Amino acid sequence: MDYVYHMVSKKMTGEALISLNEIKLMHPELYKTYSKKYFDHPERESLLLKSIPKLNCLWNDVIFLLPLHPYYVYEALHSHGVSIKKE
Repeated sequence: MDYVYHMVSKKMTGEALISLNEIKLMHPELYKTYSKKYFDHPERESLLLKSIPKLNCLWNDVIFLLPLHPYYVYEALHSHGVSIKKE
């Protein structure tokens, strides 16, 4: 069976993945939490306004998925000395 994966926050509520822009409209208090990583790092803040031409949407309209289990991404990053922050 084929899967796509998305890392799930330990604080996730509900059963559906929604974009950051949808969270902003539906749950403003959660938006503050999940967008914090962009505002805490000035070099990332511009991503919130970045347009993705082929999809005709903004960066924060997209839900990023992986074709492999997140464990393998974690292991690859960890083996290269990248510090992984757990929520």
